[in-house]
Amino acid sequence: MDISGDKVLSGDIKKRVETSRFGPFTFQVGVDQREAAMLLQRVADAQMRFLSSPLSQVANRLEQEVLVSSIFSTNTIEGGTLTEEETKDALDLDPAQVQAEEQRRAVNIKTAYNIAQKSAQVPNWRLSVDFIKQIHAAITDGIPHKYNQPGRIRSNPKNIVTHVGDAAHGGRYKPPQYGGDIELLLVQMAIWHNELANAEIPALIRAPLMHYYFELIHPFWDGNGRVGRVLEATVLHSAGFRYAPFAMARYYMERIDQYFTLFNLCRKQA
Repeated sequence: MDISGDKVLSGDIKKRVETSRFGPFTFQVGVDQREAAMLLQRVADAQMRFLSSPLSQVANRLEQEVLVSSIFSTNTIEGGTLTEEETKDALDLDPAQVQAEEQRRAVNIKTAYNIAQKSAQVPNWRLSVDFIKQIHAAITDGIPHKYNQPGRIRSNPKNIVTHVGDAAHGGRYKPPQYGGDIELLLVQMAIWHNELANAEIPALIRAPLMHYYFELIHPFWDGNGRVGRVLEATVLHSAGFRYAPFAMARYYMERIDQYFTLFNLCRKQA
């Protein structure tokens, strides 16, 4: 399991990408090495205590509850209206029989989680653009949207501008608009992630970085938040974490203002 606090980060690994229209875009770790080492050690110690406790023996019983809570939370963050109980009921339905859009959103997230879990179990799993598109296709399948096509990168016509964020959470940001730039940045993000993995940068560092930079690129017309949280969870799951990856969505929902504000804070300080 990739949780060791003994590894010391070997510098702020950066990747600068020159895009066609958006200009330069830099991926960087940006973590204080000593501070990160202490935090990683705390997580490693907590994980060892969990694995050696009786709780780990009964945790399987909680897996369904974690799944429902996570799907409810990540859906609610993006404006979903189902209650947690309604989410549970939707997940019990035959996907082929789901008609209501709100139920479809919940079922789609479960499908994406299943894809993520299966992929993360592959030894030495590495991030790819195809995987990102597969997750997006699952999440937005059957969800009506004027522009979004499941698994297809956004490319804005000149008369339509995409902005992310709002004044209440630190301001608005204009992500890349041209599909060629977006595709390039996703490719380079995946390459950078895999370079970090090869350099033994812990998953606890890589996962939020992928979440953050994916949202900064904002590659799709719809579903970016849900996809970003699944990407983060997949990186953690591939490193051996079982329950925490998807439970993170609940944490974000309960701190939703801080969640959105910190994205803008990171963007401005980069």
